Amino acid sequence: MSSTLLVILALFAQVAETPNYRYGGQDHKQQQVDANGDPVFEGASITAEEDSIISAEAEGTLVKLAVKEGDRVAQKGVLATIDERLAKAQVEAAKLTLDAATERANDMVEEKYAILARDVAEVDWKKDVAANTDSQKAVTEIQILQKKLVYDRSNLQIDKARKDQVIAKKEAAVKGAELKVAEIGLDRRIIKAPFEGEVQQLFQKESQWVNPGDPILRLVKFDVLRVEGRVLAAHFDPAELAGKPVTVSVTLARNRQVELPGRVTYVGQTVNINKEFIVRAEIQNKREGDYWLVRPGLIAKMTIHVNQPAEPQARGVAAPAK
Repeated sequence: MSSTLLVILALFAQVAETPNYRYGGQDHKQQQVDANGDPVFEGASITAEEDSIISAEAEGTLVKLAVKEGDRVAQKGVLATIDERLAKAQVEAAKLTLDAATERANDMVEEKYAILARDVAEVDWKKDVAANTDSQKAVTEIQILQKKLVYDRSNLQIDKARKDQVIAKKEAAVKGAELKVAEIGLDRRIIKAPFEGEVQQLFQKESQWVNPGDPILRLVKFDVLRVEGRVLAAHFDPAELAGKPVTVSVTLARNRQVELPGRVTYVGQTVNINKEFIVRAEIQNKREGDYWLVRPGLIAKMTIHVNQPAEPQARGVAAPAK
C-alpha cells in the first residue's frame, strides 16, 4: 500500500471522528478529504461579493426615488435624489464668485498704469536734475526731491500692483476650493450606485425626510459570489490552498444540482478554537432568464483541487502613513 493512500485513509479516519459543530450561531460540517486528497466542504456558505446598505449623505426631502425593488442598476447609476435646490444655488453662487475673483486676478490695468506713471515721473525728475547742472540753479532742490519722491512712489505702485495680483490669484484659488465644496454638497444629494447590482429592498419612500446615515435601499451584486469554508489546520497549510481552482456544487429546487468553477481568493492566517482557518473562493454566477442561478444564503459543496496549478495571488499592501 502506497504512502499517499495511507495518508488519505488516515485523513478519512480523523474526519470520521470529528462531529458537526456550531460556530457563529450556525451548524457547520468540518472539512472532509476525498479520494484525490482534495478538501471538500459540505456546508460551505455563499455570500455576495458586494452587499451594501446605501444611505443618505445629506439631510433633506427625498424628492425622487429612481428605482424599485428588483431593478438592475449600473455603477454610478442614479438611485435617488434629495432636494437639491439650495445646493444648486450654492454652486451657481460659487461659480459667479470664482469668475469675479479670476477676473481680478487677471486684471493688469493697475500694473500697466503704474509703469506708465513711473516712466513719466522719471522723465520729469531727470529733466529737472539736468536743468540744475553746472552753476545753473534753475530748479530748487526741494522741487527735485519732490519729483524724485513721485518717481519712487511710482516704482512702489508697480510693486503693489504686482503683489495685489498675487493676492487676487490666491483669492481666486480659495473661491475655486469653495466651488468644489459646493459641488460636493450637490453631489451628496444625488445618490448613485457604488457598484453594478440589483435593488433588493427599499427603506424610504419619495417625499420622506432623510438625515445623513438614514438607509435608502439595499444593493446587492450577484454576478460574483463568495463561497467560504473552514479548513482543518492539521490537514492543510494556507500555502497549499492559495489560488487553487475549486468546484462548487449547489442544490437548487427539487434537488437539481448545478456546478460552477471558481478559484481560492483568500486564505485566513488565524486558527479558531476548532483548529480551523477560513478559506474563501469566488465563482462567476449565471442567469436563468431574468434571475440568477445561485443566490446568497444557499449552502454549497465546495471542493478545492489542491493538485492543480494555482493562480498567483495579488496581495495588497497598505501604504505607510505620512
